[in-house]
Order: sequence, then C-alpha cells, then structure tokens
Amino acid sequence: MTKIAGGRVYMMQSREEMAARLRARHAARLAAGDPRAIRIQAARDRAEIEQREQDQRERAKLIQDLKAVGVQIRPKIETRSPIAPRALNADGAAAYLGMGVTKFRELVKEDKLPRPVDLDGMPRWDRVELDAAFETMKEQTADPHKAGRARIQARIDAQKIAGRPWADIVSLDRERTGR
Repeated sequence: MTKIAGGRVYMMQSREEMAARLRARHAARLAAGDPRAIRIQAARDRAEIEQREQDQRERAKLIQDLKAVGVQIRPKIETRSPIAPRALNADGAAAYLGMGVTKFRELVKEDKLPRPVDLDGMPRWDRVELDAAFETMKEQTADPHKAGRARIQARIDAQKIAGRPWADIVSLDRERTGR
C-alpha cells in the first residue's frame, strides 16, 4: 500500500507484513549467531515458559475454587485405547509392517500379504494374519540380497517376454559382473 504526502511516496505495510518481515530478519540474525538476537530469543522463551506456568497456576486455582463450592470435576477421558486394534486399515497395516501404502497394496495384490476383511464396507487387515504372513516371508527370504536379485531377475525375464531388447543387455551385464 502506498501513501503520497507532500510530494513523497511512502510504502506502508500492514501489521502482519511488518511482523513477518521482522520475524524473518530475527531468524536470519539467529542463524548467523548474533549475540543480541540470541539474548532476545532466550528472553522470549523465558517469557513463554513463565506464561505457560502462570496459565497452569490459574487453571489449578480455578479447579480448586470450583471444588470448594461443590462442583464436581471429571477427569479427562483418554480417547485412545491402550489396547492395539486387531483390524487395521491400509495405512495402519502398512505402518504396522514398516512400509509405505503403495508397497503394501502391491504385496497384497501379489498375494504375499493377506487380503482384507470387509467390515461393513470398510476393508480391514487382521493384525494376526499380517504377523503370520510376515513370518512366512521372513522364512522364505533368509538372504534379503538374494531375494532382491531374484526379484530383479524376474523383472528382466518379464521384459524379455515383452520383447524389450535392452533386457538382454542388462542380463548379460549381470552375468559378467556376477551380480
């Protein structure tokens, strides 16, 4: 926003723009190790901690005052169960096995992992079945490098069947290097 006064043009900024500019300048000074900026940040951190502590004290006093007049305060109810769910969605099942959802779905499609159970229109994987499938995969692939090479060779073979000439070159290179 511009303002013209007495023949001069002044650039005016909103408070948000000015605050953002100052925050960026402060962050740059902190990154550069400016002692003054570090002292300012430490003071801000202390003030924030003091404010949090003050809020906690006020909340505790309010609860104490409410209890004194007979108001019952119910404890906060934990929304997450400490019991692990047995039925997992695709995201949860993939995270449970430590892989991405895309790879998880690929393994399900290849029948290396169990298919989901339909729970009222929601596909869910049984955690126990996932454990069993993982144990089976672990037994089948004792050497992960060997399994990886076999998987690459299977892809090369599929490319040969599809008639791609570069698959022969890759295959010859693998035979030459022994990998």
